[in-house]
Amino acid sequence: MKRLLVLLLAGLLLTACTAPAEQTAAAQATRAAIQNIDFDPAQVGTLQSATLTWTEYSDRSIIHTGALTDAESLRTLEQLLSAAKRMEGIPQCFETAHQHELALVRQDGSIMTVLVSLDSCPTLREGDTCFDFSAAADTNQAIYDLFGATVVAPPPEAPFDPAQVGTLRSATLLWTESADRSTYHSATLADRNKLSLLEKLLSGATRMENIPMCFDGPARHELTLTLQDGSRMTVLVSLDSCPYLREGDVCFSYKRMAKQLTGKDTNEAIYDLFDAHIN
Repeated sequence: MKRLLVLLLAGLLLTACTAPAEQTAAAQATRAAIQNIDFDPAQVGTLQSATLTWTEYSDRSIIHTGALTDAESLRTLEQLLSAAKRMEGIPQCFETAHQHELALVRQDGSIMTVLVSLDSCPTLREGDTCFDFSAAADTNQAIYDLFGATVVAPPPEAPFDPAQVGTLRSATLLWTESADRSTYHSATLADRNKLSLLEKLLSGATRMENIPMCFDGPARHELTLTLQDGSRMTVLVSLDSCPYLREGDVCFSYKRMAKQLTGKDTNEAIYDLFDAHIN
């Protein structure tokens, strides 16, 4: 019986020593086959991660790399890529010495790689095939924003105009407390519900005939609005509770909209959105 057990153990050891070489070669071939696959919008599926390499518009000689791993951003990216449709021809936005490469790691470990255009066009490229994802986004900034990339120079700042506020991408408020006007606080608004309320408040502002004294002081409370096309508007918010805005020598009141939308006819309608306390 002991001799039989020894023979069995020897056989198992022999198998363990000789089989791995063949098994490893097969496993490596399998992994190589699934590691890199052609980009296909219909096969993006659920992503484990995504990595982008890009250059900034201000200096094309420096290559930046950013990785995306949080679930919310990855779901947004999946939706953008899955909406892409095959195009005819190759647009000029890929004709450059620089390449912005997006590597996608799917749930099965396979990798898709696709190029993102260097301008604002919502286009992708793999080899001689291009894709358009304008059904999901107006510009490439929808992808670049996920990685904090500034690829296209922002449009020049536009004058504040309530009728041109439209849909906001983000808004940043700079303010001071009444107890200390020398210390500035800053907050950026990205929540869609709050941005929607801010859009309505600003769009309903009406021009005033004079400049009230609530802007006279050692501090400036500045509201910077980033529109969907990347352009920006900047307007001052009064330092007290008056629901007024100012740009240059022009002032606006949004008292009626503030009362209608928030029940408050004061600047708290805006300040509350940023959790700002000015008094």
